[in-house]
Amino acid sequence: MGSLDQFESAFNAAAKEMFRPQPVAIGRVLIVHDLPEPLQDDFLYLAKGFLSTLEQGGKVEWELFGGSERFAVKSVLDAVESYRPDLIVTYRQLHCDAVDWQFGLGAHVDVLTQATTTPVLILPNPDRENLPNHMLKNTDRVMAVTDHLAGDHRLVSYASEFTEPGG
Repeated sequence: MGSLDQFESAFNAAAKEMFRPQPVAIGRVLIVHDLPEPLQDDFLYLAKGFLSTLEQGGKVEWELFGGSERFAVKSVLDAVESYRPDLIVTYRQLHCDAVDWQFGLGAHVDVLTQATTTPVLILPNPDRENLPNHMLKNTDRVMAVTDHLAGDHRLVSYASEFTEPGG
């Protein structure tokens, strides 16, 4: 160590809080979508398959919100407030052409992730033509993303809840 600053940097890098698993109970899931009626059950089936580990812990209630008619961001927040889910499932670019906006989340998802305390699971947009078949089938690895992951035991516990046994 050449200087006190280098020592302090090394010390601070090593001084991290150890992860402590938190209990997670997911009994109510709200799926927010912009799909036409014929495709809604297909997406529900995909989401349930992807989150099949939740069913191992007990009964899960699934609620669909949305449709092909445009809806305001406030109506999504109202649905979250009235349904009070333990998890929100959606995908990028609700009511947008995902091909045109490939690097953003879209206004609806931006607000959901910032204005609610409920965890939001973002799945690939079902409109993607190049969506691989395996994309929503294997949860041996999951990723939790936030700007403050250190010390956020709750978020990591939620992410591990979606992971297959042995994953």
